[in-house]
Amino acid sequence: MAAAETLRFREVVLAAFGQRRKNLANALAAGLGLSPDRARTLCADADVDPGRRAETLSFDEFVRLAISASRH
Repeated sequence: MAAAETLRFREVVLAAFGQRRKNLANALAAGLGLSPDRARTLCADADVDPGRRAETLSFDEFVRLAISASRH
């Protein structure tokens, strides 16, 4: 991963885990400064259910989220 991609991956992971007991879309919205609708779109683009919690995601799913976040 390039430096920018690594940074974006880190931001996504920290945002996902930054809001305890929140679903992924709400945690990403709060952590990345996105609207909830935009966060759900990010999840959909990464083929990840926005209603899941961060601790249920695999490494590969976080990578897809980071890639999706880089596009948005």
